[in-house]
Amino acid sequence: MIQQPDNPPPELHEVYQTWQVDRLLADLLHAYDSIRAERQNRINKIKELSPTLRDYLLLLLAGKSPKEIASHFCHHPNQAQADTVRHRLSQELYPVIAKLLQQRSISFKTVQWQIIPDLLEKAGYKILPKSNQSDLFSPDLGLTLQIAEAGLKQYLFISEQYQILDWPNQGTKLAQNWSDLELFIKWCQAPERYQSLKILLQNTQQYSYIYGSYQKRLDQIEGLLQVADLKDTATITEAILEKSWLLTLMNSWKEADKLYQIISSNSDPILQLKLTKNQAVWHLQQQHYSQSLEYLRQARIILKYCHLDPERSQRWQIILDYYEPQIYFHLEQYSLAQSLYQKAWDKAKQFGWQRITFALQNWMARIALVKGDFYQARYRLEHGLQTSLLYDDCQLNACYNLSLARLEKVEGNFSKSRYWGTEALSKFENLGMVDKVIQAQSLLKSLETV
Repeated sequence: MIQQPDNPPPELHEVYQTWQVDRLLADLLHAYDSIRAERQNRINKIKELSPTLRDYLLLLLAGKSPKEIASHFCHHPNQAQADTVRHRLSQELYPVIAKLLQQRSISFKTVQWQIIPDLLEKAGYKILPKSNQSDLFSPDLGLTLQIAEAGLKQYLFISEQYQILDWPNQGTKLAQNWSDLELFIKWCQAPERYQSLKILLQNTQQYSYIYGSYQKRLDQIEGLLQVADLKDTATITEAILEKSWLLTLMNSWKEADKLYQIISSNSDPILQLKLTKNQAVWHLQQQHYSQSLEYLRQARIILKYCHLDPERSQRWQIILDYYEPQIYFHLEQYSLAQSLYQKAWDKAKQFGWQRITFALQNWMARIALVKGDFYQARYRLEHGLQTSLLYDDCQLNACYNLSLARLEKVEGNFSKSRYWGTEALSKFENLGMVDKVIQAQSLLKSLETV
């Protein structure tokens, strides 16, 4: 570990107190190794952090400019000496910092000395004030740091119950422990608790997508990326993939695409399957329907080469079947969409996947609505609404609320339409489902003049 010198210069004393210097330097060396592996023909342009470069970095963290850094080594630096510092920073330090930021999934346009402290703080290298750490387990929350440390093992065990792929049995009490689990996930966002954080996030992934919010999950994944061991490339890649998926769901398409490009060269077939499906949805949300169909076609091909067990393979087929008819629905090819939805619904029901069966049922109700079969639409929606309430599925419940608002509007029941639309909007906002928020807002706006 890099220890603080006994008598550091005054301008560096605060740096050692407020930054995880040893961890930052170790990760920069790892980033350097990655660059060296990628750019065999450019090794001479990037060198390991020498004591001088280390001091450059620390002085940058102290807010010093290249000219001020030069004055640290020479009381009255001339222009040439200041330019030398700038050159070494741009050629030897900035590329390594840029690589580290990329590994931490931090967005940036270019690395400049003025923004390096902010970027590295976003990457998780600044020491969290002790007051913030203790606030996380304040008496108001019913937890203390001592209890948290003692209870972590218990909550790691509890988190295993959250590895669900469908609605949990109604007799389970997962919701009762969920808020405490979220608290432990936040507490584990520290390098020394990285392995525990990995387990908690892996175990709660599917549950969080059904019962949590996209923004909270995104915060958790970003927390993981900030403290991840850079040698754990598999976990980092999966985290970047999940972050890009969440950004896609939240309509942050440019940010999502940047992350997709980072991991696109990964050759793992299962990761490629997930990535290709995500990109299909990315195009679908932006109304790039032909591109979305092509990505779904590619995903089906990749699925054949993944050699998954039959159950997992069937589950993936249903996922792909869920998205394809949406494209034809938006293209107003309703008969084709209806046929595909019916096949997907039959397959999901036979498979026993309740949640996606009712998600498909909502789309089938929407097709009945556009075809003028209001009785069938209402029957499907009211049945689905009650089921979503039974399982306390806020996300699916909000989707049914919005579909009911559409139905009531078409039938001229404007007050009921406003009610269901308002219900849907509130839930979508809490969940962070940006595209659905826009749809609900649009519907409510259309009701202002009736």
